[in-house]
Amino acid sequence: SWAYYEYNFTVPPGMDPDLKYPKDFAGSRRNIQFKLISESSNGDYLFLDDMKLERRNQINPTAFSDDTVQRLKEYNPGVIRYMATQHGAGLEGQTGSPYAQGFSGWQTSQKNGIYYYTLHEFLQLSKEVGADPWYSMPPTYNETDTKNIIDFLSGPTSTVYGARRAALGHPAPWTDDFTNIYLEWGNEEWGSADGGDIMAGASVSGGERLGFLANQSFKTMRNSPNFNNKIKLIIGGQSGWVGQNDYIEKNSDNHDFLVLAPYFNPPNVGTINTVDTETIFSYLYAYPTYSTKYGNVKQIKDVLNSHGKGTELGIYEINFHSNGPANEGLPIPDRNKVLAGQGGGIAMPLNMLTYAKVLGVKAQTSFTFAQYSVGVWYGTINDKIRIWGMLADITDA
Repeated sequence: SWAYYEYNFTVPPGMDPDLKYPKDFAGSRRNIQFKLISESSNGDYLFLDDMKLERRNQINPTAFSDDTVQRLKEYNPGVIRYMATQHGAGLEGQTGSPYAQGFSGWQTSQKNGIYYYTLHEFLQLSKEVGADPWYSMPPTYNETDTKNIIDFLSGPTSTVYGARRAALGHPAPWTDDFTNIYLEWGNEEWGSADGGDIMAGASVSGGERLGFLANQSFKTMRNSPNFNNKIKLIIGGQSGWVGQNDYIEKNSDNHDFLVLAPYFNPPNVGTINTVDTETIFSYLYAYPTYSTKYGNVKQIKDVLNSHGKGTELGIYEINFHSNGPANEGLPIPDRNKVLAGQGGGIAMPLNMLTYAKVLGVKAQTSFTFAQYSVGVWYGTINDKIRIWGMLADITDA
């Protein structure tokens, strides 16, 4: 029979591993490992439905750790984006209890592991840190889901999903809490949908299909009597091919934003093959000016203007693009001197501020919040570049 178990425990002082990074550290921080041992001698089965591990002394009102909330408050972002493993989910699972989430994977090869947070929990976090929420909506949402998400965000409690929101502890519409709520149709849905596409299973292969399908969903949302103009509808474009964005714009009339991921190249392995400091940083700091005058982002801005629909340009991801093959270009130790150094730290805000000033790109999110390192193409397990997140650590230890 089913039973609920709860255990409180502490970790004795000195039992935690040394959390300081050695100078030559290339890996990732250790994660907590939990082992459940069943000592049955007669072949009985043990079924484990859900498991939760949390600290007892958290004080913030969200599902997120105090350290996470505090770091975000220190950053004081204007907007935060939720893009994780939810792209095969339905709205019921995304707005229910954390213990009632259904299937969320978008590929047949995926198995559900640790669930990410729900939409409700993400909205709570956004409110707590004072940022507008940007939700990468699963493209698996059907017509009913697209109607109901509007009720969940801005409908009265007399609607089914308005009542669902109230049952979760938030009776008032979420649109009362924010300047804008951004809804993005999937993530990089223009992808080729083949084995080389990390979003294969969710992507639709091309801007024509993406524009058409997103437009249908957004039209349903706008036709809701509870649609609120604070809700901004987003389609993700492609930075690497200007023409893709023209296809999207031709096939959709109901989006407010087309957003890009203009990862900046220097010190890109295929662009610079020198450890000369002046060459690296002159290229690095000149790149935003080039991009906003002549590069793809400027050309895509011109495409949007040419259609005359008033579509705004945004950025859904931005970071260094320096995780290319380990055996090409700058050796990894030299890349890391740039990425983790003070000079490299200037590059991200320089790019973002230049896009904001020159092209008027105000809605921007970087990739990603916290990640110490990331692997490179064709490298070994120890071939990693730093730093791939805005934070090396969430804790201040």
